[in-house]
Amino acid sequence: CRLGPSGTSSVCDCQATAEGQWSGLVCMMCAAGFAGPDCSLQCPPDCSGHGSCSEGLSGNGRCQCDWGYGGERCEKECPGGVTLPCGGRGTCLADATCQCLQSENTGYWDGVDCLICAPGYSGDQCLDRCPVGPLGKPCAGYGLCSNGAC
Repeated sequence: CRLGPSGTSSVCDCQATAEGQWSGLVCMMCAAGFAGPDCSLQCPPDCSGHGSCSEGLSGNGRCQCDWGYGGERCEKECPGGVTLPCGGRGTCLADATCQCLQSENTGYWDGVDCLICAPGYSGDQCLDRCPVGPLGKPCAGYGLCSNGAC
């Protein structure tokens, strides 16, 4: 940096280097739109209006999507929409697919939008286990399970 009056440091004129884009008073911060310990990761030009880039020295240069969106640039809406992604019974993953909840506390959910019971379960909350036959199939493979019964 150039020195200012009385030997005090002045504002740095940060330059792009082979390693990355720098900014800040002493050129120790990433410039806007850049990330990583060496500021070499460039953020996408936008995150489709549904997220923001993880910038700065601790950032990864990727879009961090808003609730209900996924995809590399947050361009995909999660199944179930933004008001109730994954039917409220799952988590929308970074690729805009659902990981359905499956536990005794939440029920055993399945499907693209987590709105059906996982195989072997039924009932309003998908907590009723279907009877399993000798071949390990629900209802011995000869019927449908409804509310925990064949």
